[in-house]
Amino acid sequence: MSEKMQLVIDGDSVAFKQSAGFEFRLNLSEFPDLVKAHLAKVKPTANTKSTQACESLGAEVLEKDFEWEFLKPFIRDVCRWGGFALIYAKVLNEK
Repeated sequence: MSEKMQLVIDGDSVAFKQSAGFEFRLNLSEFPDLVKAHLAKVKPTANTKSTQACESLGAEVLEKDFEWEFLKPFIRDVCRWGGFALIYAKVLNEK
């Protein structure tokens, strides 16, 4: 069984902690550079949308109150974006 992780937002930083002593801390001032590095590394392909396109779909899902018509393509595109295109059907079947 995997251990639960705790998210702690503490002033200028965010920490992810486990009871076994593991802790990863991120200063919020580092976040913009990490996002830029991520966007530079993760490029869309013929089969995937860009990070920004997935975020736009996510905003549309929120606006539409998670209606299935909008949620289904969002799940598909995020699974593809994350490199897990084959898990899409399983995620949909689990709802």
